[in-house]
Amino acid sequence: MKKQQLNDAEYAALLRAALPRVIETRAENRRVLAVLWEFMKKGEENWTPEDATLVGLLLLLVLDYEERRFARFRQKVKNDKTPYVSTTEEELDRLVRQAIREGRAKRKPGKMKGKR
Repeated sequence: MKKQQLNDAEYAALLRAALPRVIETRAENRRVLAVLWEFMKKGEENWTPEDATLVGLLLLLVLDYEERRFARFRQKVKNDKTPYVSTTEEELDRLVRQAIREGRAKRKPGKMKGKR
């Protein structure tokens, strides 16, 4: 399949709307996922080459964030000789809060919010 030439003006407009950058917070991750969801609703068959390029960039940013965010949990599991089990973000937050209460982990100021 021949790669189509990008229209720089159209791609720049998409970049201005999406404002892609390295994801550092859960809120920023959710924002980027919402942008990706809009492209998914549009349907891949309806994407322009510019759309496809932006989706690829956004996916790389999300994957990078998730790899960095969950690497510490995978390492802890590996050190504990426990098999890795995929879990939800809420379950991970619950487990971290439980570890903090039991004194197995230290709370980082401003990182954990919610009811106790």
